[in-house]
Amino acid sequence: MEIPDEYLKGFNSGYLLRKHQPILAKELTKGLKGKSPYISGLKAGGKEYEKELDQKLERMKQSKQVEQRSKGRGLSM
Repeated sequence: MEIPDEYLKGFNSGYLLRKHQPILAKELTKGLKGKSPYISGLKAGGKEYEKELDQKLERMKQSKQVEQRSKGRGLSM
């Protein structure tokens, strides 16, 4: 299955817009209506960036927890 060029353009635009202008991206996608491939891609691109951001935050939390546990073990003698 080939992905339409308009969807890819929208996806990339949505991803970059969400990354660099998150407030604008949120307001823009909230007001969008219609089912064009570009609009679908725009929304999906923004969601993909949010998903990656959530994963990054989760990895940072886990890393911080491991770091804190390691420090706690080093202090007890």
